[in-house]
Amino acid sequence: MIIEPGLILTPILEKIGPRPGPDSPYHEVALRTGRLFTKLLENASPPELVAETIHLALETDEPKLRYLVGEDTEGWAAGRKAMTDEQWVDLGREMTLDEYAALYVEYFGIEM
Repeated sequence: MIIEPGLILTPILEKIGPRPGPDSPYHEVALRTGRLFTKLLENASPPELVAETIHLALETDEPKLRYLVGEDTEGWAAGRKAMTDEQWVDLGREMTLDEYAALYVEYFGIEM
């Protein structure tokens, strides 16, 4: 079984270090991730939901291969399924934050 949680509100989010500076090759990706996390934190799922899903998956008489946990996972799973591998890889290219946000809405239906 695969348990696929979306953004879960846990203390790990408080331990994220400083963002890479403008000279870092990770600067743009960090900006994208930060903007996305800020938006997703508005409706982050509690960790108890993951525990409940694991319990359900273990106890059911009819297990599924995948268990999506949290409201945000439906959009991600549907979007990724509808994309080609080339489109998925293309999301990692250099682009402005606004371009990335527009593609994210197009592919996943999630406003950033």
